[in-house]
Amino acid sequence: FTELSLGFRWAYDEQYVPFMGARLANPTKYPILQINFDWSIRPFNRQFRYQKLIAAVEHTVPIRKLGNLSYRIEGGWLNGFAPYSKLFTSNGIGAGFELFAFSNTFQTMAPYEFISDKFVHVFFEHNFGVLSKKSKISQPEFSIVQNFGIGSLSPFSGHFGIEYDTLEKGFLESGLILDNLLRINYINIAYIGFGAGIFYRVGAYHLPDLEDNFAYRLTVDFSF
Repeated sequence: FTELSLGFRWAYDEQYVPFMGARLANPTKYPILQINFDWSIRPFNRQFRYQKLIAAVEHTVPIRKLGNLSYRIEGGWLNGFAPYSKLFTSNGIGAGFELFAFSNTFQTMAPYEFISDKFVHVFFEHNFGVLSKKSKISQPEFSIVQNFGIGSLSPFSGHFGIEYDTLEKGFLESGLILDNLLRINYINIAYIGFGAGIFYRVGAYHLPDLEDNFAYRLTVDFSF
């Protein structure tokens, strides 16, 4: 495939902090906008001609005495005829125990479980702040998570003989997270916090076996 890809990210007043050889972003109080566009180039892609657009907005909103509400809303649209590998696959990690949870990701959805040529994902997390500051090595923070995804695949997409599922009914999962159960001081520059989370798959795509709907994760946070 030969594609032209254009990307744009706007994060007003965002600043970066060097940490362990990497650059970590200090959250900005303003919304962050991202747009990506992919276009298959003629004449190299004679069989597949398509355009893909993905747009997203994310923001963390402080709520007085109630912590922070973080959200990310993203959507995608594909026009034209594209192969299976170029369709949208909702980001999923899979049920059961996996090492780490990732933000703006479906924890209970299996990787490549759903495909779409149009989709909308909504990720919400509300962090209620530090529950107790009596100890420097443990300062738990409690969060609730709600994720939702919906999408569709054109009946004329031309994909036959492949097993797949689509998101017309809406995928829903809920979660609880305890961050910073253990905090480690890193050379007096930052704290590395370890926690845990549990997530449950509900709604139209709830699975018959109860255990297959649960996901268990560890969490890692950095604070300065």
